[in-house]
Amino acid sequence: MRSGLLIAGLVLCGCGKPPQKEANRAPSVAESSPPSPVAIGNGPNCRLTFSATIADPDVSDVLVAKWFVDDRSQSAAPVAEEELPPNARTARWVQLVGSASSPLHAGGEHLVELVVSDGLLLGREPQPRQRLSDGAEIQTFAVTHAWTVQVEQGKDCP
Repeated sequence: MRSGLLIAGLVLCGCGKPPQKEANRAPSVAESSPPSPVAIGNGPNCRLTFSATIADPDVSDVLVAKWFVDDRSQSAAPVAEEELPPNARTARWVQLVGSASSPLHAGGEHLVELVVSDGLLLGREPQPRQRLSDGAEIQTFAVTHAWTVQVEQGKDCP
């Protein structure tokens, strides 16, 4: 009789089960600059700094940030990428718009996109990762933030 009570007690309290693991949660863009749309010239003194502070409820996640310019087909390689460790959650991309090598140098409208994931990104798609403790697959997420940039050909910046 005593063993029956012990088993019933374990089943009722859930004491014999391993603790449930929390699901991964998506990151989000908490704030960004400059405000979009952005108007700038492409003279020698023109420079733009894009930045976004990323919030992730899973504070130990390492985030991956990729920057894209004018990738409307969503198939181009990123122009820059960086890892954001748990203690540094701001992605930054500085462009010397006046430089002919800048993807923003040509006059006209450009689309700058930041894609941030809490897992490996294959192109723009987040890939699942495996939990070390039991090898289970964990869903990962990506968030995109975009700026529209209007570049005026031949105009210099102060």
